[in-house]
Amino acid sequence: MSETPDDHDNDHAHVIIPPPIAWIICVGIGFGLDYLLALPFIPESAQNVWIGVGIFALGFILIAVATFRFASDGADVRPETPTDVVVTSGVYRYSRNPIYLGMVIAMIGAAIGINSLWVLIALVPFYIVINYGVVAREESYLEAKFGEEYLAYKASVRRWI
Repeated sequence: MSETPDDHDNDHAHVIIPPPIAWIICVGIGFGLDYLLALPFIPESAQNVWIGVGIFALGFILIAVATFRFASDGADVRPETPTDVVVTSGVYRYSRNPIYLGMVIAMIGAAIGINSLWVLIALVPFYIVINYGVVAREESYLEAKFGEEYLAYKASVRRWI
């Protein structure tokens, strides 16, 4: 049986929003609310800018390493494209979603860096959207497509950390 163009168009996880767009929207809302009504959560004497930059950098590095691992294994990181391989090496040995984990870490770093409780609060809707509107859909897609291979990976590696 040959694959039709329609089969290829439906061969993806059908996430509700691309994760980088969800991240940009949530961080933007947090920054916007902070601009309208600053809501600091760290004492002014703390070195929050450098701590925040360091945490943000760790998140960004995790995203970069996970993306490189994905590409090295021949996978496309975009959730709207078909997945041809289950990536289980590198950082994927420790987390099934290191890119999204990196986004969470980067968002925490941004919140600390600008000392904004709003950005930290915006992490809640980001997590909900990613966990239920992206990860859950990706997992269902991967289970249907790869069966036991993905189920074994899922059983041996945690979703986040």
